Amino acid sequence: MDLELVRDTERISASSESVEAGFAALLDRFAAARPGCELASLRARDIAADAARLEEWFRRLLAVEPPSLDVATLYFGLVEMRPAGTQDHLWAIYACGYVAGREPGPAPEWWPNGRYAESAVLASISGSLATWPEVARLDAEFTLILGYALLVGRSLAKTAGISGVEAFVGFDEGDRFRINENEIGA
Repeated sequence: MDLELVRDTERISASSESVEAGFAALLDRFAAARPGCELASLRARDIAADAARLEEWFRRLLAVEPPSLDVATLYFGLVEMRPAGTQDHLWAIYACGYVAGREPGPAPEWWPNGRYAESAVLASISGSLATWPEVARLDAEFTLILGYALLVGRSLAKTAGISGVEAFVGFDEGDRFRINENEIGA
């Protein structure tokens, strides 16, 4: 894994004006590091529309299955799933919450039924990974999948209108990153 690429992913996602601009910058950075990987299908995706669908999903989730007032930490997790009846691997994002004083870990306080979101962008990235060399796949998981989730997670945390709540994005395997306003870090 290219650690400079991971640091640049954190920096780009923390400083981007929008999900769309941030993802374009992530694609440019990834292309510079892995020039043999085909990115045209990812560049053609409607990032703004996907981010808007995710925002609508999260607003609906908060309205239908609101977290208790004890929840002080939101967590947007990334999990690799295998859709039933396929050999495909698909990255998905979900939302849950933890009580005050607890960072993301086992046993969330808020574990809504509608926690998983569909993302056309994450699905496209997942599909692209199958054709890339293994080292590029690992870099793409941190640059494109995590980077997109960082951008979207920051946007969701802002637009949800929940103040005083810490927010994180991370992989179920344990890597997590804080996404509170104007800061990011492991």
